[in-house]
Amino acid sequence: MAFRATAYYRLSRWRHRRERAFTYDVLWDDGTIDQDIDLVKVMYRGSAADFAVTEAGMMEHTPDTGTGPWIADSYGMPVDGPDWIQFMAEEHEKHARAKAVVAVRATRVTEEHRTLILRRIVPRTHIAFDVRYADGTVRHDVNLDAELKGARYPADRQATERGARAAVGQWVDYPYGRPLRADGSPDR
Repeated sequence: MAFRATAYYRLSRWRHRRERAFTYDVLWDDGTIDQDIDLVKVMYRGSAADFAVTEAGMMEHTPDTGTGPWIADSYGMPVDGPDWIQFMAEEHEKHARAKAVVAVRATRVTEEHRTLILRRIVPRTHIAFDVRYADGTVRHDVNLDAELKGARYPADRQATERGARAAVGQWVDYPYGRPLRADGSPDR
């Protein structure tokens, strides 16, 4: 979403002095433009902190009279308008597809651990999780709940974690937790 201000001069209501006034336009993510909006109502749908940054950016880049450039929401910097909105939507979609988790692997890790009371070193075993993304990158020893968005998709996370724990050392698919073959297809 981006905003722009149009500055003009008018006479004040009571003393009839010349004062600067503004009208605002919004460019939505789908490319549509709404003109002469109430900036406060539209901006406070999102984060209130973004309002100050966006408004300051508009005031800084708007000429004395006339229309200023599009200002990116929460960035406060000028952008190219509809082309920028389309570009950002494509980038977001591409990034989301590339960073989509497709497989999870559980590995059993044994580390040395010093006991609290006798201060002896003893081995301790725990499970560490690795994730593989759609673009092929692998991250090791991750917080599985955060990577799989466990708060939003608890059943998917739970099924995948159970499948990974049952097949330690093997990749399992997300969201079902089925072991994968070497070629990446599910093992049925």
